[in-house]
Amino acid sequence: MEQTPAEQMTAADPARAGIERLRAHHRAPWTGRGPQLARLDAFLDDPAAQHALVHQETGRGTTALLVRWVDSVLARDDWAVVFVPISRRFRTAEAGVILGSLGVQLAACWDEDAQQLVLRPHRARARLGGWLLRDTTPAGKRLLVVVDGLDEAVGLPVGADLLPSRLGAGTRVVVSVRAGGMTRHTWLRRLGWDGVPVVHVPALQPLSEAQVGDVAAQLWFAQQRQPNPAQTRALVRISGGDPLLVRLTAGDLLAGRVGVEELSRRTPGLPAYVEDALTGAPPAVRALLGCCAGAAGLLCGRVGSADRRRPGGAHARARGCPRRPRRRVSVGGSACRR
Repeated sequence: MEQTPAEQMTAADPARAGIERLRAHHRAPWTGRGPQLARLDAFLDDPAAQHALVHQETGRGTTALLVRWVDSVLARDDWAVVFVPISRRFRTAEAGVILGSLGVQLAACWDEDAQQLVLRPHRARARLGGWLLRDTTPAGKRLLVVVDGLDEAVGLPVGADLLPSRLGAGTRVVVSVRAGGMTRHTWLRRLGWDGVPVVHVPALQPLSEAQVGDVAAQLWFAQQRQPNPAQTRALVRISGGDPLLVRLTAGDLLAGRVGVEELSRRTPGLPAYVEDALTGAPPAVRALLGCCAGAAGLLCGRVGSADRRRPGGAHARARGCPRRPRRRVSVGGSACRR
């Protein structure tokens, strides 16, 4: 079947494959987050604000929250949705990929040519303000733009021209960032949103014992099994309600890599999990992973503290480096808090 012009443009999205993999990954077992979803839903019809900043602790499930919410908005017929999740793991964090994806998706909303936006992403950035000033799409839909994980962007200057404060009447913009690098106020100032109303999404709390049990039941059910109470208690103790650690530890239990008795002897928390996972790895492998994690976690923090003493420091900060070291870094598919 021949693709429509809009489908052809969407296929040209440089981040399409990574976004599809990310969405599939984060549609994993899910529980809770009712207050956050309700606030985001209310934001769509809030006449007082057109911008929302999701500023959350690392590892609390921000991306999963936004994937679920975007899915729910896509199920409606009154919104055109542009979703750009920025992730180094899923290869969507480079500036050219981010701007190209934004440009292609926005152009598709108005059935405009997007080829040059993929080849020259800076052109997409120059056109963002014009697109976002429009009230509705040709189909009569309002526009929702969601950019997740802006703090993970590589080589992307963050400024007031990226996602401007002035929007068309039917446009809403949501940005999420992790709280480990900069304060909410600093992000608002960098985005140029400090002079407009911005919706605050309630903080994502660690999963409760009941919610951990709910996630475990979903994971075990997918394998036509059922967790026993001892396994659920072990998950609660080890994870402390961290959604990522719940999933990692549950995967180990389901695969038989660890038992409840061994978990009872382990130290809770993600750093201890990573240390246990590396037990028995050759020294060279441990040294390499340590160097990679240390460089990724400390580099931006060092730039942030040093840029006050050298020329061009402000420009270095504009590329997205936080003033403090990142609290969680990724090596391949693994993550570890600092």
